[in-house]
Parts: sequence; structure tokens; C-alpha cells
Amino acid sequence: MTLAHTRTCDDAGARLASPLLARAERQLPANVTAVAALNDGVQARAAFALGDGSVRIRDIGKAEDGPSIGESECVVFHDGAATALEPFLRGFVSAGQDGRIVHCLAADASVAPLFDFGGRWVDALAVHEPSGHIAAAAERHLVVLDQRGKVQFETDAFPSTISGLSFAPEGRRIAAAHLDGLSVLSIDGGVQEHRLVWKGSHIGVSWSPDGRYIVSATQERELHVWDLVTLRDLRLGGYPRKIHGMQWLAKGEFLVCTGADVMTAWAFAEAGPGGRPPIEIGYVYDGLVTAVAANPARALVAGGYSNGSLLVGGVTKGEALLARGSEGDTVTALSWLPYGRCLIAGTAAGHAIVVGVPQDLGIR
Repeated sequence: MTLAHTRTCDDAGARLASPLLARAERQLPANVTAVAALNDGVQARAAFALGDGSVRIRDIGKAEDGPSIGESECVVFHDGAATALEPFLRGFVSAGQDGRIVHCLAADASVAPLFDFGGRWVDALAVHEPSGHIAAAAERHLVVLDQRGKVQFETDAFPSTISGLSFAPEGRRIAAAHLDGLSVLSIDGGVQEHRLVWKGSHIGVSWSPDGRYIVSATQERELHVWDLVTLRDLRLGGYPRKIHGMQWLAKGEFLVCTGADVMTAWAFAEAGPGGRPPIEIGYVYDGLVTAVAANPARALVAGGYSNGSLLVGGVTKGEALLARGSEGDTVTALSWLPYGRCLIAGTAAGHAIVVGVPQDLGIR
């Protein structure tokens, strides 16, 4: 896999943050394991899940006013690390090593326990806001809940530990990744509809926004794609590292991934995936991509790197701007606000970061 380029390709320019991308940072008390963001129409908020078990929710400033992170916070505590976090119905759903699933309303910091796996570490979490469904897995045990925590169905009929979950766009089916492939189950009664088989360990899964494709990441440093229309499948490879993060652009025309020293964006429009190499976005010196996030409103992606760098890039030509230079602390998690004007990040050294992204960056 060849190297992509930042917009400035000389050694000094690739290390200097763009003045177009203003940012704010605050130190948190532990490493950041996950981030999520929401805007309830009144206030934009970011949540940071930490290795000390806490989930810290803070107000963030509007992009047009300059990025900022509020002083006050509401806090949810897990016993052990908080392992997963998703925005959900005016708040956030978090999961932890203690096996608990909780929902915290951001406005008043009220916390509602939803489910408890009895101390078993939560390995995967997914939400579907339009239907109000929450799915979580601990080892081979999958549970699907409604927004109040009522169990819709649960099952442990899997060949191994579940390592990833993804809802279908309509919210009535869910895909679970495990050893030797994926299982697709119907929410109505938990009936297994399909077993998508590919030998090896599957460590993540993502359903395309149009419902046509299901993509898994494997221990063999590949993506495996199932086309539910043509019933064909294919491999997308060439990665030097395992792929621990993948996200779709809003319309599903590109899938952006970690796994290399650049972000890779595979085209799923027109002829479908595999017909051409991926767009390569955002090379930095001495860094591997550790987190990606696709902008929900524009053809932009963000990448976090092992050396602490943050970049925002375009999927047309792979041009990118540096939002944060090499700080030495690995970027562990990324998320965009729903309107796509602020990027939220967290690092292994416990830094909370908000980056303001103006409407016109001049990159493609």
C-alpha cells in the first residue's frame, strides 16, 4: 500500500497544524477508550469513556464561536474500564468491564441502568436510535433491548465470542461477528436469517447505509464484503495491520478504515468495491492510523494516529489538513457532531480534544 499525501508535502508542512482547524484540549483523569457526541437542538455535548470506569459528559462550544470544552461535567461510573459508548436518545449509552449497560440523559445527568451481564466484560455494543434498539454482547451472549431496557430477545447460539455488532439500516436485523464469519438475526424473535461464512476470526462488522453490503474486518488484516443483492463476496486486502475501525460516509459511497499509515476509503458506488484501489488519505511521518470517523454531512473523513496526530481529509483526491501535530499520545477514539462542524477526539494520555471544522476547507 503506497503512501498518501497531506496538502503540504514537505517535511515541515506535514508537521504543522492548519490555522483553518482551531482546537481546544483538556486533560482528563485517565486514558480515553471511546468518545461520542450529540446536539439536542439546544446544546452540543461530548462524552468521553475512560479507563478508570468513568464516562464524562461535557458541553462543547459551537464551531462558529471557536471550539471549547466546558468545565462542568456529569459523570457515570463503571466498576472497571468503560469499554463502549454510543449517542442515544438525548444522551449516551455506555458499557463496561463490569458488564453493565447504562443510559445517561445529558441534560440532567439522570442515569438509567438497562442491563447487567453479571460481571462479564461487554465485548460489543450497537444502537439504532430510530427504532430505539440497543444491542450488546458479552462472550457468546447477545441481548437486544428497547430504550427502557426491556429485553427484546437474547441468545448465545454463536460459535465463539461476539467481537462486533451492527444494525441493518431499518433496525429490524442485526449482524454479529465471530469465528468463521457473521450471523444475521431478525430482531423479531431473534431468529437467525443467515450465516455468512468465511474461515478465520472476524473482529468487527459494519452494515452499509443502503443495506446492500455487510463488511467484516478479520484477524488476517483484510476486509471481507458480502453483497446481499448479488449474493457474492470478496476480500479487500493489502493492510499491514489489523483493521480496528471502519465507518461509512452518510450515503454509503465510501467506507473509510484504519489498518495502515494512511486512511483508506473504498468506493462502494457505481461498479461496487474491489474494482479500483482505495483512496489514500492523510499520511503523517512515523504514525499509523488508530481511529477514523466519517463526517455525517460532508465528504470528509478524520483520522487519528499512533503519534497523536489528527487529520481531516477529503475522499475525492485524498487531500488532508493537519488539525493536531505529533504529540506522542495515541489517538484512541474519534466522533463527529451530527451536523459535521466539530470533531471530538480522545487519546491514550487522557486528552479530550474538540476541533472546529469550517464549512469550506478547500480540500477534496
